[in-house]
Amino acid sequence: MDIGSLAKLGVKHVKNHAAQSVYLHSGVNWTSPTNFCGLVTHQCNLYCGFCFDRKDVDPSKEMNFEEWKQALLSIKTLAGDYFISFSGGEVMLMKWFPDLLQHCADNGIKGGVLTNGTAINEKTAPRLVAADPFELSLSIDGPTPEIHDLIRGRKGAFAMVCKAVSLFRQERDRQGKQFPIIIRCVINRLNFEAAPAMIDLVREIGATAIVFQPVHEIGDKVMTEWKAFAQVSSDSLMDNFWLDTTELDSMDRIKDQLLALKRAGAPIMNTERDLNLLTYHFRREKPGDMARTCTVHFCHDWPPIGNLRQQNAREIWYGDHAEDLRAKAIHCDKLCLVNCSTQRTLLEKVSMAMNLLRN
Repeated sequence: MDIGSLAKLGVKHVKNHAAQSVYLHSGVNWTSPTNFCGLVTHQCNLYCGFCFDRKDVDPSKEMNFEEWKQALLSIKTLAGDYFISFSGGEVMLMKWFPDLLQHCADNGIKGGVLTNGTAINEKTAPRLVAADPFELSLSIDGPTPEIHDLIRGRKGAFAMVCKAVSLFRQERDRQGKQFPIIIRCVINRLNFEAAPAMIDLVREIGATAIVFQPVHEIGDKVMTEWKAFAQVSSDSLMDNFWLDTTELDSMDRIKDQLLALKRAGAPIMNTERDLNLLTYHFRREKPGDMARTCTVHFCHDWPPIGNLRQQNAREIWYGDHAEDLRAKAIHCDKLCLVNCSTQRTLLEKVSMAMNLLRN
């Protein structure tokens, strides 16, 4: 990642922000998307209790390598240069995924990766690094094996993901690349008090920065496999992962510690707004400075706006169905406090980018 790449994306964000303002005031749609999330597969080798990406999806219905390549090029005809973050499930269970990331690099598409790290080894790490990703993100939900392995539903997961970070660093340096290695931590009842200690872990394993994300209550129940692994009596997601009323004051204290660490220079990518929203999220309260601009954003809480197997990206983005959903999104009253980019101002996005470059 270099300042030139960030600057190009920044210019696109500014243009899209202006186009969105035009849309809100006139209904004329000159917008085009800048960021995408690519859900490569629902398959996974972990059993995170709060995961909403269940494993009962028929793999034969998922897009294959060739379909993904065509879809990415179709999006490029709509958006020009863009960023896409690939995740799953676990992307590295698809043996062809490193080739898909290379396809992005070969076609001027900025590809990022979110992985749980358990399938990264001396063979797979060099292939991902060689594709020069925009970023590599790894999920770590606690500073110790006891916390991380419990949340992720597999013993040894902590050791594997820490080894993956080390392999990525070694390969990045050997190949002369510059991308950041980012840790992503899902804040929940089992780990929130250990959140400040994650800063020491980030520095110890040599990652670039960390992002804290509160657990999202998309599903009602925890995964069956996780319940058996954790040996808990309740299958309720809320009982196991949400903070109860007796823990909210402690969450306020932890949030203040994270804010103090960030202000002291800790490699925390979250904006101060993100961190302050943590307590609003678990209290289910709406802050007074909500900045949602969902009119040109579509999230997993909304139905699909199209199918790239049947239409090209331009037809989908400017189609009647998408326009109908945009009109409804203006009046969306969902309490979305989970680090969505629509909560960030342009200035906050610039600040995040500069912070990442410094780290």
